[in-house]
Amino acid sequence: VDRLKAKIPLPFVNSLMEKIAGDQMAKAGLSDVELTQGEDQALKVTGKVKKGIKLPFEVTGNLGTTEDGKLKFSLKSSKLGGLPMPNFLVSVATRLAGDSLSGAGVEVEDPR
Repeated sequence: VDRLKAKIPLPFVNSLMEKIAGDQMAKAGLSDVELTQGEDQALKVTGKVKKGIKLPFEVTGNLGTTEDGKLKFSLKSSKLGGLPMPNFLVSVATRLAGDSLSGAGVEVEDPR
């Protein structure tokens, strides 16, 4: 089989995510993380992050695959505390989240 297309319900993914990466998410200060379908088939990730105080976050992007078969999330927009995040903060937050969640198989790719 060269290609397989499957639809996995997001509630199922949400329950698996907590079981597989719950400890790593807690260590990274993430809670109440949930995946939903956004506009134009985009994937929306919402939750709360605690770095001193607990703030809601929302990121939206497209889900795809890499040449070696890994899932790839391409960020379209991000908000923290309901406000859009400047690009330099997105870069820092992405790097920190990737480092914190590396035990769950998350890798951050430099967009250059």
